Amino acid sequence: MSFSASPTVRAAIALTMTRFPTVTVAGIVGPSRLAVYTEARSYTTAILRARGWTLKRVANGLNRSDHTTALTSIRRAVRLFPDVDFELLATNMTVEPLVRASL
Repeated sequence: MSFSASPTVRAAIALTMTRFPTVTVAGIVGPSRLAVYTEARSYTTAILRARGWTLKRVANGLNRSDHTTALTSIRRAVRLFPDVDFELLATNMTVEPLVRASL
C-alpha cells in the first residue's frame, strides 16, 4: 500500500507508534477494525486536531471518509486516554527530523 502524507501526519504517526509499538503505518491509515489499530488511529487523530487541523483535513490526512469519522475518532481518543494531554503532545511534536525517517 502506498501512502503519501504530509510531514505533520508522519510525525503524528511516529508519535503514536511510540505509544503503540506493535502497530504499523499501514494499520493506522488502513481499513483495519482491530482494536489496536482503531485506538492508535484515534490517538493520531486527536494529535492532529490538537495541532490545529480542521476535521476535514484530519480525515483526509489519515485516509478516512469524512469529517464525522474524524470527530468520532477524536471523541473516542479523549474517552480512551483521559490521562493524555494531546495539546501538549501536539505542541512538542517535532516535524522536521521525522521527514527524513522512513515511515
